[in-house]
Amino acid sequence: MGLKWDAVDLGRGEVKIKAGRVSLDGGQCTATDDPKSSASGRTVPVEGIQRGTVALLKALSARQKADRLALGVVGYQGRGWCL
Repeated sequence: MGLKWDAVDLGRGEVKIKAGRVSLDGGQCTATDDPKSSASGRTVPVEGIQRGTVALLKALSARQKADRLALGVVGYQGRGWCL
């Protein structure tokens, strides 16, 4: 999934579809590019699609912040991806 934290608005319960991410080499690496079409790039109210999504994203964000604190700047390689 091409979702980065800068595309997530937890207060509004929305994510902006700004990129697509595909698995390559049997899952060994990924490639990220613009959405497939102009209609693909949009803002999505995630809570309306699946209840509990905002809570899940908040928990994921908290876990990533804890990991970053525990591992330090050098050890943590999050690169801004949500998933």
